[in-house]
Amino acid sequence: MEAAESSLRDCVRGGPGSAARLTGPGQERLGVLLVLLGAEFGEPWRTGVTRAAVTAELVRLSWARPVPEPSAEWLLLRSAQLAAGLGTEALRFNARAAGRLAAAQLRTEAGPAPGEDPVAYLEATAADGAALAALALGLGATQAGAPDRYVRALTECGEHLGTALRIITRLRAAPRPVAASRPGTRTVADGRPGAPARSPLRVPATRRPSAVGAGPGTLLASRGRTATVPRTAEITVRAVRRAHQRLDRARAAVGVLPSLPARRAVYALCDTVAARTS
Repeated sequence: MEAAESSLRDCVRGGPGSAARLTGPGQERLGVLLVLLGAEFGEPWRTGVTRAAVTAELVRLSWARPVPEPSAEWLLLRSAQLAAGLGTEALRFNARAAGRLAAAQLRTEAGPAPGEDPVAYLEATAADGAALAALALGLGATQAGAPDRYVRALTECGEHLGTALRIITRLRAAPRPVAASRPGTRTVADGRPGAPARSPLRVPATRRPSAVGAGPGTLLASRGRTATVPRTAEITVRAVRRAHQRLDRARAAVGVLPSLPARRAVYALCDTVAARTS
């Protein structure tokens, strides 16, 4: 982890100031963590593992909020440059993740279709989380020389883990309905009955992808809006259930892997994500 942190800081040196701030000490490093976990199922000491961790983290940071567009584009360019030095398979992982991130943001921009199930829409827009987690776990395993079946299992785990994490994060960020003074209404600040008691569940669309720039996996983006779906108790319960189903599938995916401490760490990570729904 320390080697990846140092390499990450070196990688953004000379870049936009906001990129340097994002890679400063004390920041969350989920991309790095997942790459290193994936690498444990191969030979984690290989030199490409650290570069893979930085590549995945740069992609993750480029879609974080709030990141100015020039900084986001620069981070994506740097991730593509690093992936190019890791070989064809790394380029494939990077390009696929960038394409899926673009598709997820476009889906968010479009909003739910008429009559579309809000939970299905929430799950569809959570594909950005799936893309990032699958990239990190799969790339880490690949660069460590793990067997193909391990790479496939870890990539599948990342799909479900990332989706569940994104769903739960957005549920926690959404405003809760205010207690109603009578059925179907909420109470406004001065105590009078107000509007119908149903809060929107906001799905942030921080950027709307507009083009694919030069180099594999490079994505140019522009500011978007915030998409919403109705948030009711029923929708929340179903969304939490869907997230737990995804976590069960993530656990099942890594069940075929050797019983290493890294596998137990993945299970623990799934449990941590599940605990956020309580």
